[in-house]
Amino acid sequence: MKAIYIASNGSAKDSFEIRDVAIPTISDDEVLIKVSAFGINYADVLCRLGLYPQCPPLPAVIGYDVVGTIESIGKNVKNLNIGDRAMALTTFGGYAEFAVANKGSAVKIDDHAPAGEALALGAQYCTAYYCAEELIRLRKDDHVLIHAAAGGVGIALVQIAKMHGCKIFGTAGSAKKLEFLESIGVDHPINYKESDFEDVIIDIVGKRGLDVVFDSIGGETFRKGYSLLCSGGRIVLFGSAEITGRNKTEQLEFSKDYGSIHPAQLMMASKAIIGVFILTVFQDKPKLATEILQTVFKLYTEGKFKPVVDRSFSFDQIAEAHIYLESRKSIGKVLVEI
Repeated sequence: MKAIYIASNGSAKDSFEIRDVAIPTISDDEVLIKVSAFGINYADVLCRLGLYPQCPPLPAVIGYDVVGTIESIGKNVKNLNIGDRAMALTTFGGYAEFAVANKGSAVKIDDHAPAGEALALGAQYCTAYYCAEELIRLRKDDHVLIHAAAGGVGIALVQIAKMHGCKIFGTAGSAKKLEFLESIGVDHPINYKESDFEDVIIDIVGKRGLDVVFDSIGGETFRKGYSLLCSGGRIVLFGSAEITGRNKTEQLEFSKDYGSIHPAQLMMASKAIIGVFILTVFQDKPKLATEILQTVFKLYTEGKFKPVVDRSFSFDQIAEAHIYLESRKSIGKVLVEI
């Protein structure tokens, strides 16, 4: 089979190699999927740049979400059959013509479900659901800030917050994205390139503050988000996109930008900081991963989740796909089709 390897850390044009390798074998609890499409996620960009601690040693095949046909199953697999069309979350290995997934991280999907939507449900919506429904409780009229609200996870978080009747603030970096955010129900879209989101929110809410902040940016953005929390407020940190494009010295400064918060300060202010690394969570809690995956797809079939797909690339356009996602021009899911 053909697989895309990160051969070295660096630019998208210089890092990838397409190699011919053996089709992987499976254990009793795994399935082998003939891949028709796989997702491109921001964690992939960080892996390529050498900024993702959990990335396997190079050369490596990354990729966390695939859609395809079940080619073979282990003897303990009961939820899927050979020939089923499925979406699966993989522990790396998704950038290939065949991929392996645990039985609990794969779900049968309709033959007519668009691949991009299915991929978004797997990676982005499962992350959003875990952050917003498993870790915290959103209430009607909560003031919620969602950073990168036009991204895959951001869109999912907006839809979840709307389901709960929250007042939503969302950041994005272009007029096009702000217009999109308005169209999906964000009450206060904020262009972070033109305005300081902290000042904008203070002008709107005053001393009331925010109930929840979802932060995939990190650094100074995290520190400002934390300062905006009201009593009982929670900030959920699930990414550090702002670290990209920085040299070693700047990365150190980025780490300092988070600030220093003592646990006693959290207690006295009645605030909470929650960190999420969804890959580890799903590896350590496979039953939870299965439950969330099934719930997310159920909400999709009920019409409550509506993934947005931005753009598809071909297998040999992997560099272009990374460049596009890294440019932060995308709105919704980016994928590669084989």
